[in-house]
Amino acid sequence: CGKTTLARLLQQFFGEFKNLETWTSTVTSIQVRGTAYKDILYVVDDLKLQNINEHQRRQLMTMIQNYSDETARNRANVNLELRDSRMIKGSLLISAEDLVITEASSIARGIILNVSTKSDYSKKPEELLANSRRFRAFTAEFIHFLLREQHNIDFKGMLNNAQDYFHGQAKEKKLSSDNLPRLVNNISQLYLSWQILVAFLEQFIDKSRLEELSYEFLYSLQKILIDNSARIQERKPEVFFEEMLWSMIENGQL
Repeated sequence: CGKTTLARLLQQFFGEFKNLETWTSTVTSIQVRGTAYKDILYVVDDLKLQNINEHQRRQLMTMIQNYSDETARNRANVNLELRDSRMIKGSLLISAEDLVITEASSIARGIILNVSTKSDYSKKPEELLANSRRFRAFTAEFIHFLLREQHNIDFKGMLNNAQDYFHGQAKEKKLSSDNLPRLVNNISQLYLSWQILVAFLEQFIDKSRLEELSYEFLYSLQKILIDNSARIQERKPEVFFEEMLWSMIENGQL
């Protein structure tokens, strides 16, 4: 589907990256590198069932929880002094073949997107990769815009409005989950980022085109909210147990 290519393109906005971190690395090394990627996109590529065992799966979910909660697994030296914590400080993006996360709370700490094959885009990735060295100039201009306009943008008010909107959508769609506030907050932050980006792009792109893109983006986020809420519900312990129980009965294992 081109997940790795897309991830590489996104990371080129922050520097020249020839190789992506992969899930064949240990969780510790992934955390150490993620500490160095402060405030930029941090891609960990190619997560799939065949690359991890049950112990690694639990480590992965712990890592995601630590990343989301901005905590770390602290360790002590033999003299009982604490070592420096290694927290992932970049914006973590995971590309995966399989959904290996089994805990509802871990799923709710992120946003899961399905990527489908689109044959009509076959030449586009090559064109974008060829021009990706220019992406960093875009990022530099965007940072300059943020520094210049930071006192004129009501970040908190925009985030509160986004949260109210998506909570309203969740209520309208009758979504319910213990983890729903966390998911709504994630999507609200994503929408806030989009709104700020649109404010920057107004000097380059026709306003009607930006309004069209904003409508499409908001529609996509509404669908993502519903899809991710369903994933969280499916992974609730009682639902997961019932599905596993019936599966074992049907397969003659119980």
